[in-house]
Amino acid sequence: MKKTLAIAAVAGLTMLGAAGQASANFETGNLILVAYNQDTAEIGVDLGNVDYVNGLTAAPTVLATGLDFSAAGPLNTLSMGMYESNADFTTYAWDLYFATTVPTVSAYSHNWSNGMYFSSQEKSIGGYYNGLPGTNVVVADPKHASSYDVLMNMGSTGPGNYGGMNGDLTVGEAKLGTDPVDMYLYHFRSVGYSGMELVMSEVVAGQDWVAKLTLDNGTLTAVNQLPASEVPVPATVLLFGSSLLGLFGIRRKNS
Repeated sequence: MKKTLAIAAVAGLTMLGAAGQASANFETGNLILVAYNQDTAEIGVDLGNVDYVNGLTAAPTVLATGLDFSAAGPLNTLSMGMYESNADFTTYAWDLYFATTVPTVSAYSHNWSNGMYFSSQEKSIGGYYNGLPGTNVVVADPKHASSYDVLMNMGSTGPGNYGGMNGDLTVGEAKLGTDPVDMYLYHFRSVGYSGMELVMSEVVAGQDWVAKLTLDNGTLTAVNQLPASEVPVPATVLLFGSSLLGLFGIRRKNS
């Protein structure tokens, strides 16, 4: 299937809150959101280098606004996943993140080689996305050999598998079409060559996710613990430019 899609380049970037450390788009260490339909298009969004421990609080922090995935089709036909890799292939040590739809840790791989595979796939997807028109937002072909759907979903056969790290495919991706949509981001770390371990949240004892991510009417927010009230507090949201996905803001990790 050959499909031609166009995307407007983003004019510039304005970060939210305090000054942050700039980074290239779709590089290792950035949180990536992908919304896709296997038969139409895959939209990749670089959410930047998020500080999950010190940069987020119990009050929702806006990571992105104006998200519009209509280029891939109606919302009720789309699936969404989120992931991140901080990999050092010199020392073979890495920290991996992937999101599921459940607030308790699900089945995951303890196999060290799966962590290496996840990190390699993340780099391949980033390389593909960086070659596409756009900056922090791109429209990709889900059938491409280096697409998210092919590399993170077992060759498009296991949605939410995350390159072999997630063992429960029923919770690995969120179905869009009904707001709000919640996902929970989990952190895993390599333990030498012996395997992968879950890193419990450093913010709330006994909480094994590092961020709860909520997509509601085109706005993505994050918290590092469940707040008493889930109503977002007023915040100053700085926006930049316009692209296929509308006005869009990013919060990056403090330097």
